[in-house]
Amino acid sequence: MEPVRAPLRGGRRRHRDEVRAAGSWAELAALLEAWFTAHCGTVEWRLDIWKGVPNWQLDAAEQVEGVFAMLGRLDEFGLARSTRAAARLVTAFLDDDVVSAESKGAGVVVDQLVAAAGAVADHVFVVGANDGLVPGRVADDLVLTHALGPEPLGVLTGPGNRPVRDRRGFLAALDGASCSVTITHARWDIRSGGASYPSSLVPAEGVVQQHVVSHAAQITSTTQPWLDADEWFSRHADRTEPRLNRRRRAITSRRQPHPTEYDGRVGPLDDLDPLSRVTEGVRAQSGITSFEEWIQCGIKYFVTRVLGARTDDTDPSDIVDVEARDKGTLVHRVFECLLAEFIEANPALDRPWIADPTDLERVLRRAGEILDDEAAPRLEQHRLGHPQMWRARRAQIMAALRRGLEAELADGATPLATEFGFGARNDADPVVWHSPYDPDVDVHFSGSIDRLDRMPDGVIRVMDLKSGQRGPYKSINQDTPLGANGDKLQLAFYGWAAGQARGLSVQRAAYRFVGRHDRNDDVHLDLTPEVTAALHARLDDIAAHIRHGDFMPGLVGDFGCEVCTPDGLGGDESNQRLAEWLAAATEEPA
Repeated sequence: MEPVRAPLRGGRRRHRDEVRAAGSWAELAALLEAWFTAHCGTVEWRLDIWKGVPNWQLDAAEQVEGVFAMLGRLDEFGLARSTRAAARLVTAFLDDDVVSAESKGAGVVVDQLVAAAGAVADHVFVVGANDGLVPGRVADDLVLTHALGPEPLGVLTGPGNRPVRDRRGFLAALDGASCSVTITHARWDIRSGGASYPSSLVPAEGVVQQHVVSHAAQITSTTQPWLDADEWFSRHADRTEPRLNRRRRAITSRRQPHPTEYDGRVGPLDDLDPLSRVTEGVRAQSGITSFEEWIQCGIKYFVTRVLGARTDDTDPSDIVDVEARDKGTLVHRVFECLLAEFIEANPALDRPWIADPTDLERVLRRAGEILDDEAAPRLEQHRLGHPQMWRARRAQIMAALRRGLEAELADGATPLATEFGFGARNDADPVVWHSPYDPDVDVHFSGSIDRLDRMPDGVIRVMDLKSGQRGPYKSINQDTPLGANGDKLQLAFYGWAAGQARGLSVQRAAYRFVGRHDRNDDVHLDLTPEVTAALHARLDDIAAHIRHGDFMPGLVGDFGCEVCTPDGLGGDESNQRLAEWLAAATEEPA
């Protein structure tokens, strides 16, 4: 067997390495398809060789090939390409059942009891009702939902609540049937010598025990036609309680094969457009980070920017280590104070900020003092984690600050402004962007630029300080000024905005990574006319999607999404809907 295994192992490693090195989604899809074809052949080969195998195997192979075709078009949507993202999307794409002759037909839905809340049907079948779902004694019965209203139909999460959730689903199934309810009992109970216990949850009147040879034969009825949810509610006005109605509509919507308003396709926003709406006579203003947020997760943008809902803050009692947001705030405040003190002490702005090693040590000591002052109230509020952990993190931050100041010494830059703001949040006029394609479209921007510098060669530079890693920004260059996925807008935007607000000719922009003790080189971008044109085109594209109500969810990764998966659950389901978004987009005419 070794002569056979060795080529297989070698081929598998080669394919794996090629997939990991793929430079685009199209290249990755082609490699995966070649890998699959090497193992399972083409459609024609399978039809010729796989004779006698069940049809569902042939259908499954074609389904897998369809996934590769969808992956090949993801470059159009700006989704970051990585092996992990590819694995998650393939899992989501393949989550659907293989279509086969045994699949359920039109008008018949088979699902877990937990999904019965909000379900509407003529005939409901509860299979295995004595399998721990319907209590056998009156003392075990739940209070009927009719007595409590619709709230008990809410879905509870966690394995400990599963029995409660199943019972609520059972009650909802009874409540959602307009014609009949058929309840069957699990066979294991009868085999073990048990009996089918009656339950007060099942109404005594009208209940008939009978042996049914085929439930499927009873599903059709000439006197009781199938109704959709809206028709059913119009005939049963007493059941249109608003909250329960919304839940029913949401569940029905999310079972559709294409994304709906509950998945982010809400349609034109008109007066609710967060980019142009007027509140109490004041025109709305946006930040460039909100545009980046739309790219990362349209659902989060919709919930927070359109609906104005807030995401939950972390409970301080749960914090054992400083969170990235608090760390970033501290580092920014240290540099803001240091630069403000330099500008105030040197109004002529005729010398570099860090001119020599003596300057560096002096400024570093002052940085430690500012860091402690800024950290003190956060420590009292338990925002920086355990005090012992903070001591270790403080040492790391000080090492990171030293690296940042060493970069300043090498730069020889003279700061001209720090936290240079524009827009309402800074009591200043907004920067107004006009669409290059539609003169009636504009966006009023507000924001704050970390710093504005004059370099030794006279070039004006804007700089944005980052407390994280360089990795997410390393694809920014003159060929891809907004990053490989068009989701890094700040550098190009801040350079353009500073020029608009101050009338300066800003020629360069840079990210500097000052939150980590290890070395992270700056990311530089020359602000050429081509870069500005790419920025305007991307802003126009995003603004158009927002106006038209397109809010595509992002890919839920290891760290989740505070809107799509606030409790850490449902990531696979969210990614499945993203896959359907992308699949629907590939089917739309170009």
